[in-house]
Amino acid sequence: MRGPYLALVAVGGATGCLVRFAIDLLTGWEILNKPAFPWPTFGINVLGCLIIGLLGTLFVGRAHEERWRALVIVGFLGGFTTYSAFAMETVVLLDEGLVVTALAYLVGTLLVGALAVRLGVRVAHRISGHAVGGHAVDGPAVGGHAIDWDGIDGR
Repeated sequence: MRGPYLALVAVGGATGCLVRFAIDLLTGWEILNKPAFPWPTFGINVLGCLIIGLLGTLFVGRAHEERWRALVIVGFLGGFTTYSAFAMETVVLLDEGLVVTALAYLVGTLLVGALAVRLGVRVAHRISGHAVGGHAVDGPAVGGHAIDWDGIDGR
């Protein structure tokens, strides 16, 4: 059964890479030529966080959940978002002496990305009709099990 999953990851990954590349072409972005805040990568990574929160939550318990995860979460989002470009752009900004911009990019990406995942989860719960907060499961699935965010911090 691994063959079909590998094919789904490959198709999703190729599609994600092509969408990412198209955005880079449309924006004309190249960090090495224009050391400034990397808005295209920031936007792509934050959008990827929103999508993983939304779909990672909506896929839980759905028919063909594993296939959708392989295609969209592992494949498409794996090809679309990019940690390596985020790291490279941060280093280039630092090398160019743009320390404040680099720190804003570094902290902003992590903070806004986490908030985007949380927003995606909440939107998914609204779409699916599940309660948010209290004792409800409120988070994306990890290893096939939904995360009970409220139980993590003892609330």
